[in-house]
Amino acid sequence: MKRLLFVFAAFVAAGLAAAVAPAIPASVQKLEIIYDNTVADPAFGPDWGFAVLVTGFEKTILFDTGTKADLFLANAGRLKVDFGAVDVVVISHDHGDHTGGLAAALPKMKNPLLLLPLPAAAIRSTSLPPGQKLECREKGSAICDGAWLTGIIGKDIREQGLILDTGRGSVLITGCAHPGIVEMVQQANLTRGRPMDVVLGGFHLMNHTAAQVEAIISRFRELGVKKVGATHCTGEASIALFRKAFGRDFVELGAGRTIVLGDLIP
Repeated sequence: MKRLLFVFAAFVAAGLAAAVAPAIPASVQKLEIIYDNTVADPAFGPDWGFAVLVTGFEKTILFDTGTKADLFLANAGRLKVDFGAVDVVVISHDHGDHTGGLAAALPKMKNPLLLLPLPAAAIRSTSLPPGQKLECREKGSAICDGAWLTGIIGKDIREQGLILDTGRGSVLITGCAHPGIVEMVQQANLTRGRPMDVVLGGFHLMNHTAAQVEAIISRFRELGVKKVGATHCTGEASIALFRKAFGRDFVELGAGRTIVLGDLIP
């Protein structure tokens, strides 16, 4: 009887261990979606906005900070984000759904480099602490080994994207792509001298017709894009068209999702 109980206990323990996902080593290049219109895990809160943490590179990079500071911090807490380890914060553009958590997050960091798409004096949607390190880079440039800014695109709304080179391919992350998602992909390709294999983020296609979105999908193919993760301001109808067109190569996002880049570009 004791032996049967021991075997049963061992079986249960093994089952529980299998149910718990193994921890991803810190050295693995990955994306963690902190803020998004949808959630990948019901423990997270959805809201209009976008934010993603990039780890596993020479520097830890926070790209955008969502809309509501309290929700941004709560979602980051669920992901166990260590703000003290953030080296660089990239703000895609000066809209509140991408800068909302910045003022609350910066004091938790160790004066990271803040990369803005316009001079600090022109920032309207948040206040910055005294002595904050910041730069505005007009041209595409390296952040660290494997991470690049696209350079600033657009005039009415100045926006920049984040490029990640994995050694196997390149990923472009966009906030809203107000200057045009095709234009941002083209700029990223020029900056790196190679096609973007994967494009993730907001594409700002809410008011586009199906025909217009289909034309953008065709341009993506021509530009060498192999996988797409459309979210946030892309619009549900447009997201559905991308999901249908790319099939298994459509990357689902949503707050709480962790994406290992080695799985994305094997």
